[in-house]
Amino acid sequence: MKLIIATQTSLALPLIQDLYARQQLAAVWLYDVTGEDSRQLAAQCAMLGIGVQVMDPEKPEALLQHQSVQQADAIVSCYLSFLFPPAMVQALQGKLLNIHASDLPQWRGADPLFWQIGEGAESGCLTLHQIAEQADTGDILYQQMFNIHPYDTHQSLNISLSQYMPLFIGQWLSAGGMDCKPQPQRKFQSEDKPAPRPDINSTGINWQQQGSLDIFHLTRACNPQLGGAAFSFNQDVLYLLEATPVEHPRYGLAAGTIVHIGEPEGLLVACHDGVLRLDIIYLAAGIFSGLRFAERYQLQVGQSFDSYPITKREKLDGRNNSQYNELCR
Repeated sequence: MKLIIATQTSLALPLIQDLYARQQLAAVWLYDVTGEDSRQLAAQCAMLGIGVQVMDPEKPEALLQHQSVQQADAIVSCYLSFLFPPAMVQALQGKLLNIHASDLPQWRGADPLFWQIGEGAESGCLTLHQIAEQADTGDILYQQMFNIHPYDTHQSLNISLSQYMPLFIGQWLSAGGMDCKPQPQRKFQSEDKPAPRPDINSTGINWQQQGSLDIFHLTRACNPQLGGAAFSFNQDVLYLLEATPVEHPRYGLAAGTIVHIGEPEGLLVACHDGVLRLDIIYLAAGIFSGLRFAERYQLQVGQSFDSYPITKREKLDGRNNSQYNELCR
């Protein structure tokens, strides 16, 4: 059996190398060739002598012709944001597959790992399914559970799954590969959750609504590709890359209020259900430990951080502006 791997990132390289070594790789379809990661993957493929076909959304017929020439049994999409046009889905019906990191139909969407980490999930599921005209709705061919470490970030989990992918596809091939009987997904239920691409509302900290564990998991989900979970101080945006719930008195302070600054505890902030240590904070001026940030900008116990998005005036992005006058006083 010969497979084409369709991707846009070097996270797919372990799978590509494994199939190549087993002489089961027909070619690689590469999307977004202007990106640095895509260029690095193309260079790796060139070193191995693996044929690469650039995916042009305006020329699906070129991909169909390439699949026919390569006589590939299936195209497996992984780590790919490209949505195949309906004409391709119909022409390659049953041969166009995708690896999705959730137990479909739960967490359908562009970023299932973000939402699972953000909810504190301890495990997930890789699903190999046929691509249908509606995203993430095709029949299921194979599934395997995976563990989520309590300290996994979005990127560390992606890397772990990247390294597990060869075994996952190898097990599917051993189970019959394309001869595996497709199973229709169960009907989508009201309790099933979507997994859209995170936006400003899903990556911001709401001190009044989120507890210490909620914020802990959100920082993991936002680290590093989203720059951290956003919150604000004096209308300026800060990004929390790491935080830890700790045992410490709240003193009855409102959520978002600083309850302690100093060694060895660090920068501690009240939540409605406990206390959170702000471990690593990112802003335009650099990356600081919570304690060094508090000392550098002379924060005081009793001061409060604000939720994000900012609603009082025009939103500011700390990664793209230098308006930190209030902090620097």
